[in-house]
Amino acid sequence: QTQFERFDKDRSGQLNVQEVSVLFQEMGLAPTCRQGQDEIKRLLHNCDEDHDGELDLVEFQHLVQLVSEKLRSITRFREMELGLSLRFSHQQIREYRDFFWEIDKDGDGHLDMQELRTLMHMMRQRIDGDDLRRLMAKIDENNNGYVDFSEFLQLVHAIGQLEHDQEQEADSDGEW
Repeated sequence: QTQFERFDKDRSGQLNVQEVSVLFQEMGLAPTCRQGQDEIKRLLHNCDEDHDGELDLVEFQHLVQLVSEKLRSITRFREMELGLSLRFSHQQIREYRDFFWEIDKDGDGHLDMQELRTLMHMMRQRIDGDDLRRLMAKIDENNNGYVDFSEFLQLVHAIGQLEHDQEQEADSDGEW
């Protein structure tokens, strides 16, 4: 039984807006902001080719593809905004994203602690395990034990701050 069939509660061969919404939630495609919700409504309307207020399988597959692309685009935009607010350059953010996806072998968009250590090593970031765990605990906003790309940008920024603070301490230790 396909996801489409599972959510076609009335077995009409069509999904209404409510059935589509429940399915999107389960697929992890539910938008988390008003902008995303409005965009999905617009896409849903555009994919409903016969304008009957419901989607058949082909219309639904087209919608899923468009929604996935749109949500990825919104996520990328927000990641770029976050990176720039942390004073990273566009180039640095692109490089960090490349490193991140190179390490994220399963492509789930999250890194566990081992993958994070590998990534820090690749980026030549010197941080011991205890500091990394402490920073991870602060930055892992949803407390799932994994770091997504936005959390990763915050982590790299925090490591930079930590290094800066340690340099300041070292400089002031020599003063009377």
